[in-house]
Amino acid sequence: MNTIYSIVIPVYRSEETLKALIDELILVMQQIGESFELILVEDCSGDNTWKCVCDLSKQYKFIKGIRLSQNYGQLIATKCGILHAKGEYIITIDDDIEYKTKDIIKLLNYMKEQKLKLVYGIPVDERYNSFFNQFLNSYRNKFVFFLLSTQQMSSFKIFKNNELLISKEAHQKTYHFDVLLIDLIPKKLIGSIEVGKRININSESGYNFFKKLVLFIKIYPDYFFLKKRSVIYLSLLIFMLIVIGTNTYLFFQNILVLFIFLFTSFILSILISILLISIVLRKYCNLFRVPTYIIAEKTIF
Repeated sequence: MNTIYSIVIPVYRSEETLKALIDELILVMQQIGESFELILVEDCSGDNTWKCVCDLSKQYKFIKGIRLSQNYGQLIATKCGILHAKGEYIITIDDDIEYKTKDIIKLLNYMKEQKLKLVYGIPVDERYNSFFNQFLNSYRNKFVFFLLSTQQMSSFKIFKNNELLISKEAHQKTYHFDVLLIDLIPKKLIGSIEVGKRININSESGYNFFKKLVLFIKIYPDYFFLKKRSVIYLSLLIFMLIVIGTNTYLFFQNILVLFIFLFTSFILSILISILLISIVLRKYCNLFRVPTYIIAEKTIF
């Protein structure tokens, strides 16, 4: 029997929550009533998470476990699971049980009703640990929207599988899988819908501000390689701001207006500089290249 749904879950230090998540997912998938598989990619946690994965795979034949040789991060762990997925549809979700698993049905129904190929579940109560994390996430999403002309993305999504999306060649081009999805799927076939998110006061993100900043720089070149208009757009915007700001100052003689335009241009110039530097570092050096993961162990596939 062909597998209809593949649920990919990157797991990291989730020995206390994993069993509860799997129990919820099983109930949801039983409601859907189609064949499915759960792919758990253990990102070298260093605790008992892998043992939990092995125990679950022994208990349920549809659970497949992969253990990575080192900690590659959520994006690479997710890509690893996607490359092993056999379902006609692939669902990705975090392991911290903050997303409500019942919303998988919501995403699936919306996809079928609107005849889409990719649907993101956007949490309505998303919370960040600090002002800086909130600032970085907010402007990252706005920047992605500007460069790719698409809506907000999230780690909770469902998309229709095809050979191109799960090819190793495609994954080697990008650090961030969502950039690849947006590049290969027409914009009119991409949608999003609001979903609930539990507030877990005991849950702490594995990404602090510094790690998120580094990750932001790592995935920057993805937007350039797949959407080469990015640098042109930003350069034109900076040029227009400088011209408009200068002429506004000459007309109104208002130093504050000039300062605002020049400051905005300065910030955008920094963005371009970071983009160009990260592109050079990825292309000609070993820094920020898309890592090739190594699998240390698997359960029976």
